[in-house]
Amino acid sequence: MPTGYAGVMNRRSLWPWALAPLLALSACATLAPSSLHYGTDELQQALDRRFPVERRWLELLDVTVQVPHLSPLPGRQKLEVQLQASLHDRVFGGQWVARLGLESGLRWQASDQTLRLAGVQVTGLGLSGQGQPPALDRQRLGAALIAPLLEDLVVLKMTPAQLERLGRWGVQPSGVRVEDDGVRLLLAPR
Repeated sequence: MPTGYAGVMNRRSLWPWALAPLLALSACATLAPSSLHYGTDELQQALDRRFPVERRWLELLDVTVQVPHLSPLPGRQKLEVQLQASLHDRVFGGQWVARLGLESGLRWQASDQTLRLAGVQVTGLGLSGQGQPPALDRQRLGAALIAPLLEDLVVLKMTPAQLERLGRWGVQPSGVRVEDDGVRLLLAPR
């Protein structure tokens, strides 16, 4: 082992190399994003693939929900959902078209890596058509028929490639934030 001035110089020149792996790890950590942004158009396209939805309600009504239109409500951390649904009375033959306004929060479902509607609430309902409309309060009708169809609805599902990339980065989704131009999926270290 060198002694004196040459030995000190060798040790001094080696210590930056000892720090190189730590610097590389910290650089990788800073390259991982803290969030992923999904624009309104991207969310709308993902939702378009899941509609129309057809359901039967208590063997009385056939309900067909057309593609909803999403708009962010960042001040309330919700999405506004506008949609149209066709209702067909299987007993008396009446047919109606319902136009609904809804608001919904979002939640991340870690078990299947999806972003879902949560807490769907009817904010307005217009009903037109032929035959005697159901003798229910319109708000209740929307809450009873349509809101349950949309509760827990998958808005977005992460692809295997996206999940693999998150795994390489060492992060996972930890929350959701609604913004003016879409939704931000917050990420946290695993």
